[in-house]
Amino acid sequence: YRVGIGVDPHSHFTEHAPRPPVPGEEGGDRDSHHLPSSHGGRPPNHESPSSATPRRPDLDLGYEPEGSASPTPPYLKWAESLHSLLDDQEGIQLFRGFLRQEGCGDQLDFWFACSGFRKSSQEKRPKLAKAIYR
Repeated sequence: YRVGIGVDPHSHFTEHAPRPPVPGEEGGDRDSHHLPSSHGGRPPNHESPSSATPRRPDLDLGYEPEGSASPTPPYLKWAESLHSLLDDQEGIQLFRGFLRQEGCGDQLDFWFACSGFRKSSQEKRPKLAKAIYR
């Protein structure tokens, strides 16, 4: 924990302490709002409700607020692992289309055939091997 220059690490927060500026109002002179006044110890409110910064659920904060994290999109998982791509039906379709464009669409079918072969019982393997070889 670093303490800034001119900041007393032993001071305590008070309701009259200066506040950071509201986004979009950084240039305004807000210091007079933070001084004690004759308004019951609270700063006067010179803002109308319409001038306050509205809460916008569509505002891109650059992070997900706590409790609102969405699951990782599948395409990001595809970038991490080929197995993630091959475990997703949409990923398989897109990858198969790409391989066909490149002239090697049969490679994916061969990979799935070999994967199924490894998972099959010993009794079925000779028959599957012949089918794959064709």
